[in-house]
Amino acid sequence: MLLFDGHISHSNREFLQACLDYKVLPVCLPPHTTHFSQPLDVSIFSPLKAAYSNILHRRSQAGERGVWKGNFYTLLTEAQTVAFTPENIRSGFWHTGHVPLDFEVIRRTLNFPTTVSINNQLTPAGPFQYQPLQPLISLSPTEVYAITTPRNHRALHHLTESLSLDLQHSNSPKTWRIRHAVEKITNSSISTMHERDYLQERLRVATEHRKPPEVKPRRRRRIPEEGLIFRNKAEIQQHFDGLQAKSKEVQSSKLQKLKEKAEKLDVRIRELYVKKEKHRALEKERKLPTTWRSVARLEEDEQKEVDRLQKIREDIHDLEQELEEGSEREREDGGQDENESDREELYSGF
Repeated sequence: MLLFDGHISHSNREFLQACLDYKVLPVCLPPHTTHFSQPLDVSIFSPLKAAYSNILHRRSQAGERGVWKGNFYTLLTEAQTVAFTPENIRSGFWHTGHVPLDFEVIRRTLNFPTTVSINNQLTPAGPFQYQPLQPLISLSPTEVYAITTPRNHRALHHLTESLSLDLQHSNSPKTWRIRHAVEKITNSSISTMHERDYLQERLRVATEHRKPPEVKPRRRRRIPEEGLIFRNKAEIQQHFDGLQAKSKEVQSSKLQKLKEKAEKLDVRIRELYVKKEKHRALEKERKLPTTWRSVARLEEDEQKEVDRLQKIREDIHDLEQELEEGSEREREDGGQDENESDREELYSGF
């Protein structure tokens, strides 16, 4: 199994088919999740950066300065020896829930509802549930680990009360100091949560009254929108067929909008021409009002619109060519797939 992100250099047909040919299962991780779901990002790259920085720092203290082609790979190899240890590699797969397989690792990282054990029964637990107060010391390690970070003042107060039950059985000065410190920390945290809620509400109101910015459409998005596992060539073909169909749909929509814009500009140019001739006739008779545009100004506006129309027509021509080339590639790919399937049937017959 090979884990990778959805970069264009990874999600291409040749690479995925080569993986299947060598009996490697390609697994594309969901976008924006590699910082906690890819083992290299979790436990390898950070030690590598730290080791490389320490090596450069030691060189600087020893009076050795400069990194160039001659010594870069030597320094990098030394840093890799420090960072790429079996413990770090195994830790990356363990912390991402890959080996052993543990879906709860990702759920806890994303703060999704997980499961806790209550009376030997697994029940779903949200960010906070009102459970009867009980000392934390009486909980099992699994139940303690299932405690999530309080997200509101009620959950924080509930957790603090549970901690106080552990401390109320002792009246020693040390325990009293701890209880006093926990109380102050709780009060400060609750005050911060109230301030956060107030600022979030103000931000929500301001966002509702603000016009959302215009988002420019992206060009040719080939990164999968969710994690994918390519088990065979049919799934690879289906994935790229979907991307091609989506790209074709976007191009067709853009082409239609450009044609509508060209029609409007054509009408606008005709109107400017009629208006220009009318003003020219009035100028000859010296009856053109001073508040009206001069013929020279109208000719300038007309030329600008003509240039815009010419640019749009060039874009229309380029888009039509792209759509035509895409259709030709689809026909060629279809013919190759048919030939390949015929060869597979012939081989299977033998």
